[in-house]
Formats: sequence, C-alpha cells, structure tokens
Amino acid sequence: MKRTISLLLSICLISFSAYSQEPPSLIPPTNLQGVNPEQTDYIHLTWMAPFDSSTPDSIPEGLLGYNVYRDSVMIGYVDEPAVEYYDLDVPWQLLKYWVSAVYDLTYYGYPGETGESDWEGPVVIDLTGNICPLPFIENFTTGLFETNQWIADGSNWKIAGQTGNPAPSAEFSNMPPQTNYTYSLTSEDLRGTDFIAGQIFLDYDLKLDDNTATGQEKLLVEVYNGSVWTIISTVTANGDKDWELQHVDITDAAKGHLFKIRFTATGINSTDIINWQIDNIHVYRECAAPLDLQASQPSPGINYNVQLEWDAPNNPDPGPWVWMNWDDGVNYGAVQPVEFLIAAIRFTPEQLDYYAGGDLTTIRIFINDPATAISLKVWTGANAATLIVDQPVINYLPYQWNEFTLYSPVHITAFDEIWIGYSVLNQGLSGHSAGIDAGPALSGFGDMISFNGSTWQSMSQNMGIGSNWNIQGGVEFDKKRNHRVNTGWIGCMKNINTAAKRGIYGYNIFRDNQLIAATTETSYLDNDSILNQPGELFCYKVTALYDDCVSEFSNEDCVMVVPVNVEVIKPTSVEIYPNPAKDMVTIRVAPDIEEFRVFDILGNELVSHKVNQGRQSIPLNISNYTNGVYPVLFIKDSGKNLTKKFVVFH
Repeated sequence: MKRTISLLLSICLISFSAYSQEPPSLIPPTNLQGVNPEQTDYIHLTWMAPFDSSTPDSIPEGLLGYNVYRDSVMIGYVDEPAVEYYDLDVPWQLLKYWVSAVYDLTYYGYPGETGESDWEGPVVIDLTGNICPLPFIENFTTGLFETNQWIADGSNWKIAGQTGNPAPSAEFSNMPPQTNYTYSLTSEDLRGTDFIAGQIFLDYDLKLDDNTATGQEKLLVEVYNGSVWTIISTVTANGDKDWELQHVDITDAAKGHLFKIRFTATGINSTDIINWQIDNIHVYRECAAPLDLQASQPSPGINYNVQLEWDAPNNPDPGPWVWMNWDDGVNYGAVQPVEFLIAAIRFTPEQLDYYAGGDLTTIRIFINDPATAISLKVWTGANAATLIVDQPVINYLPYQWNEFTLYSPVHITAFDEIWIGYSVLNQGLSGHSAGIDAGPALSGFGDMISFNGSTWQSMSQNMGIGSNWNIQGGVEFDKKRNHRVNTGWIGCMKNINTAAKRGIYGYNIFRDNQLIAATTETSYLDNDSILNQPGELFCYKVTALYDDCVSEFSNEDCVMVVPVNVEVIKPTSVEIYPNPAKDMVTIRVAPDIEEFRVFDILGNELVSHKVNQGRQSIPLNISNYTNGVYPVLFIKDSGKNLTKKFVVFH
C-alpha cells in the first residue's frame, strides 16, 4: 500500500537491518505479499526466496529459513523451503509486515553463528475497514454468538431461543453451578473513531430472574478502549427485574477509540440467581437536541409574527480528562521533508467550546523513524500567530505513540485559536518521522504543515495528502472549579455563553415539518406571510447543527395565530391546571369568556364548549388523549380571543 507524495514527501516505508556490519552476501527474500481472506480473522503472507545468480540452483548457501515481523515485532519463524506464513487471530487495525532471511554463517567464515538479512517489506494491511461502524444492533435472532463475533466465556452464556424481548436473547444461567466466578460476553471491535461531535450510548434490555437475592451476584457492563476495560455500570441481584431498557453513556470510554463492550456476570455462587437475560443491544452516536422550545405570538391582534425561543443542548461534562485531536488514533504511515517540517492541528474558538476552562497538559504524537531533533509546539491566534510553547523532546521511542507532559500547561479559552504540533529536523536522514492516519483529512484543521514556521498550508488542499497528523492534546479539568464558565469578559464586552453550545455552530428551524430558516442564535422571529391566516395552528421544531452531525428534533410547540385588529383577552382571564396533566385538567375562565375550543397538534377540533355566564371551572377528561401538546382557543363575548396550551403526559 505505497503512495508517493511529491518530491518533498513520501509515505513511510521502513527498512531495517539486524547487523551494523552485515556480511554482503546475506540476500533478503523478495516480493512479500499479504492478504486477509474474506470472512476470516487471519493474514496469509507469501514471499519469494532469495535469489543468487552465482549459485547453480539460485538459492544462496546457508539459507535456514525466515523470520516474520508484525509492526516491527518478531511473531514467527518458518524453515526453508516454506515461503508462506499464517498470522492467526489478528487485531482489527492497520498492520505492517516484514520478512527476513536467516542464514548459517558457517558458509561465510563465521562457524557456529547465524545471521539475518535486511527486512523485505513492509506490506501494509488495513483491517480497520472490517471494524463494525456505529450504529451497532444485536438482537441475537441468528441464534449464534459468532454472527457478530461475540465471544462467550464458559458454558453459562448461551442463546435462549424461547425467551427474550422478544425471543431470542443472550442468557447467563446458573447452570452449571459456579462459585467465585467471572464470565464475560464480549463484542467484536466497534468503531468510535468516526465522530467529532455528540455522545456514544449503549442501550440494551435487561431481565433478571433472581433466586435468593443475596446482593452478591452482579452484572457489569464494561467498555474496552484499546488499553483498559472500564466499568460503566453495575447491576446487583436484589430481586427479580422484569424487562427494562438500560441507557448508558459510554462516550468517555468509546469516543475516539476502536472499542469493545462486554457483559460480565460475576459473583460468589451462581445458583443464587436463575439467570440474567440481555436483548436488543444498540450502540449509537447521538447529538443532543435543543431544549424547551417555546412558540408564541408576541403581539397578538397587532401582527402575525411568531417568536421562537429555546435552550442550547445540554451536552455532558467532558469529565476530568479528554483528548483533543482530529486523527482516528491509528498510525497509517508518515511523511518526511527533505530536511525540516512543522506539523500542527488547529482548533477555532468555536471548536474549543468543549474544552474551554481546561488546561492542555500533555501532547502525544506518533513518531515513525528516528529524527535528529523534535520539538513540541503550541501556538495561539489565526495562522499560528504566537508561539507559546517550544519544548525540545529529549527521549522518545520510534515506531509508536509517545506521550509528553508540558513543562507549563496551557489554559484553554474559547476566545482565540489554538494550534498544537511539533517540528522535525532530519538533516538528510532516511527516516520518515511525522506520523499520519489513513484519513480522510479534516482539511484546514487536522493537516496543517509549514516548512518555515510562518507560512502554513493544508496537506489535503495543497499536496493531495488526504490524512491527518497523529497529534493529540490531553486536556485536564480541575474538578474544584466550574470549568464550564457561563459568562466572561473580553475588554469591555461581555461574552455570551458560547461554552454551553460546545461545538454547535447553528440551528435549523422547521414549521409544520418544513425547513424554513437557519440561525446561530437560540431565538428566531418567524414573520412569513403564510402566517396571515387567523385561527390557523402552526407547529415548530428545531435541530442543532454540529461539526459532523445534526441533532434530533427538539420538542414541538404550536401556536394558533390571533387575527390582526382583534382585541385579545388578558392571560389572567383563564387558567389551565395541572399542566402537564395525566388524566384530568381543569379549565378556569372569567365571566366574560363565551366559549373555548380544544385542538390536537394537527389542528383537529376535539372539544367545543359554551361557557355559562359567570366565572367557573370546567373539568376535562383527557385520559384517552395521547401524549403531546393541546392548544386551547378562548373566545370572549366581545370577539377577543386567546390561545393557551396544556401538555398531556401519561
């Protein structure tokens, strides 16, 4: 998987030698090839034996066999004349393979010693495309755990074909009896690296048939982020539980990672329960919707305008630690200039909303080949105007991620751009040091490059390199202070609460399910001429626009337009309570109210009630109403009217 990137840059192809003074006749193998056969989890490697034109049979003297390497680590050896190798049960990630020839050096004047040729390769095999994208759904209808590559420990986990929500389901039963046990049901790899905005959730249905309710038997829900398993929730067996939806936020453990989920049954004695049952597993990304949309006619009887107001979504707190990055967390290769480059990732003030109030304390980068000098850098301002961190890297390990703590943390606000990166000096070395992912590039953000420290360009836009730098910044939040600052001051101008938006750059507004406008504010005045229809019911919804997603709809709110030049009843003339209501509402009206009418959300009239003279309270049975908003039009004997609403929520 080789790419050439102009005269200045090239994808990293690494070559190694096991000797500092290598016998010149140790000929390496050639033509290394690798494939991942369809529907398998192994790699089949093949190559051609070394060729020596000076020998009669073309095979060099002393050839013993071959060493096989994956990601620079030796994983196997095969005897000559075999020229193939099977790497079984491989991880679903980007893999690099090499092969070298091993010789008996007796033939070269070194009795009793062996030697190794240069490495042939690498061959690059990208298995990340095999990783299951979100959303992921599992309802076990095939009757096999293996369908989506679930791994079940022990014999207590099985598919229950006759029970479920609906059947079948995954079941951990008490048989055979187990003591001091821990058995897991583990998913395949899932892809949490495709997202910038939003949260990742795990939903599943859970049922427990308990036996003795000791509280010693538990079901753990865990997420693996590529390094560690994190317990997300714990359910304790303290009595039977009927089928119930479990909704778990797994964002911190899953977002930005290739991850797994597992359900772990653990306890002292499995016979204290009958079984745990799990069904309808759903892992998905969701971007929070706007809240509390309110629609009103601000000047009834004067004009037909409708005013909309809503709250920004409640995105969850990022927790004590998050990474800010644009890459997918997997190294794909590297780029190298003739001598010097500076790599950086860029964040605008809007993109920093999520991190505002935290401190950039750590930078991690993927370093391929060794370099003469590397220096970590942080800038602020447009076009990386001000360099505020320039920290030389003293020690690092090539061919892997390296994590460095900044000598002086950088406090993050949402007031100015931040650029995070490093410089690389190679001075003629053959190394390809600056690691990149497989893309696609987030142009202008994840792929900024400079050759002089002042002029910047996007690799994807200017060089055709569709990758992001393997650069990540670690942001730490101090839990002793409220790092979600709601207001701040810039000079003499008060800053609005952009931090609450956290990466939201606008809203779409819908009237009667039709998109009518977009705005960056949390309010909108609809003054379309279509509203000039007295007595018409108009219903509104709003979605939030994020960097890479659109939220679900907000709540829907409706308003019935009051005709112009009609005197309007004062709101204190009527009351509706309780609101929201479940079974009954009471409508209380003033003596001069002549009639009220109740409508559903579609404008269908449900109730028309003539009011007797005198102030009174009228009960209304709503037990058969579906959940939703119901406008009520009040009409006064003078012709004035007023629209109010009540909400039904069973």
